Amino acid sequence: MKIISNLRLVTKKNFYSYALLLMAVAAVTFFSSCKKYEEENVPGNTAPPDQTVDGVIIENYVNKTYISTLGREPDSTEKSFALNLLRTNNLSVSSRYQFLDSVFVKEEFKDKFYERARIDLLQGLDTAEITFQILLIEFVIIPSITGTPDSIFIDTYLMERDRLLEMKEIPDSLHAGVISYREAHRRCVNNSFYDQLNMGAFNFVVSMFQHFLNRYPTSNEVTAGVDMVNGSSSVIFLTAGQSKNDFLDIFFSTKDYYEGQVGVLYRQYLFRDPNTLEMNNGTLLYMNTGDYIQLQKSILSLNEYIGI
Repeated sequence: MKIISNLRLVTKKNFYSYALLLMAVAAVTFFSSCKKYEEENVPGNTAPPDQTVDGVIIENYVNKTYISTLGREPDSTEKSFALNLLRTNNLSVSSRYQFLDSVFVKEEFKDKFYERARIDLLQGLDTAEITFQILLIEFVIIPSITGTPDSIFIDTYLMERDRLLEMKEIPDSLHAGVISYREAHRRCVNNSFYDQLNMGAFNFVVSMFQHFLNRYPTSNEVTAGVDMVNGSSSVIFLTAGQSKNDFLDIFFSTKDYYEGQVGVLYRQYLFRDPNTLEMNNGTLLYMNTGDYIQLQKSILSLNEYIGI
């Protein structure tokens, strides 16, 4: 009995060791019986690019650009041209600019620019209202005061009419290439409608800084701007002037205005402010060339905008 008991003890003690040994032997036998395959490189047998991903990125880029600049999606012809151009050239920088040229050459961009300016600066002023005010001055107000004591104000009303006419003619003038986009901005704030929305010299000056420079003017800028708009001699942006027209001429010629436009476009297209390098490069590009479209293309051609 003692011998049998010891045998059982040994068997029970080593059971798991024997089991592990058997499993290891079985594994070696199995893998040694498997056929081995070596990786072989076949010349020219390169995996094709993932056209599905590339196609989606390019198509989104085309659609987003049309919507952002023209307020609509491309038609079938426009889309086919853009996709073929960008895919064939593997979305190269030159093909991006060629595509953007095809978008900005469309006359409707100028109309869209004017529409955006009226929304941002004049609370969406209807062009029909501009026409009505012009007719009111020409056919009602001026004839009614001619030959009366109030006729001394005729020159003032004629000036208001001329300012409204200049604003009304912005789209046609842009199409004809006789004014710049900067001049279009100037005309949008140099009229009776903008004056009514921002009554008084103080509000006018503050609104100019906030609309175009995205900041509040300093106390010195407020004082100088108000004095100049009111007809007093003053200095703003290191330049002297003594009228509202002088203020506008100075304001739209400053580096600050160009910087402001760079910031506006980055926020419009990339939903962020430009960094220091982007601000400097964009400002110099716009100041040196006066080309508002080129500035936009420099942003719309970025990988960040495309989404790659």
